[in-house]
Amino acid sequence: MTRWTLILGVYILTSCKTTQPTMTFNTVKIGQGINKISLKPFDNFFLQWVNQRRFPKIDINTHELYSDSLFTYFGKYTIGFFKSTPTFFKVYTDTLSAQFPNYNDFYGQELENFLWKEVIPKEDRDLFNDNINIKQGQAKANCPVRKNRTKFNYSLAEKKVILTMTWDIECSELAKLKEKKYKATYNLTTKQFEK
Repeated sequence: MTRWTLILGVYILTSCKTTQPTMTFNTVKIGQGINKISLKPFDNFFLQWVNQRRFPKIDINTHELYSDSLFTYFGKYTIGFFKSTPTFFKVYTDTLSAQFPNYNDFYGQELENFLWKEVIPKEDRDLFNDNINIKQGQAKANCPVRKNRTKFNYSLAEKKVILTMTWDIECSELAKLKEKKYKATYNLTTKQFEK
């Protein structure tokens, strides 16, 4: 009896007509259904946007879809087990213009790369890399990455994105990095990186 119940349940579930979401990226792009989209606090939007990738392997970036004088509407795909689901939110347009101009040209990964290559002294980079990477003849690295890593903190002030990097270190070989802190900024007006 249980087997037949299971077969009947699977049949009912697979035969049910699934409904498509009423909102898609394309409908939002033409302004349809935007009154149903919820407002996201600007600080939450900023922290989400700094994780954008210029060339993502999987499209999980946030996309600007539509804008009017009051709100700018965004969409993002959330990767699910079987399919991607679009989620939507809006942010005040005047807040974006005043606090985060040219946000479309900003990618947090590029500021992190600038900080790593141009701000952090070579000796600190080498010390970190030499201890977390496996070298010839070693079975494992001196310091495992999961316990020794960089920590990034983003903030926004005077139309500049400020990146502060610290170290989360447990390994004695890297102890000298533990208290060090580095900063780099991206000027949203000039679109330039600054030390």
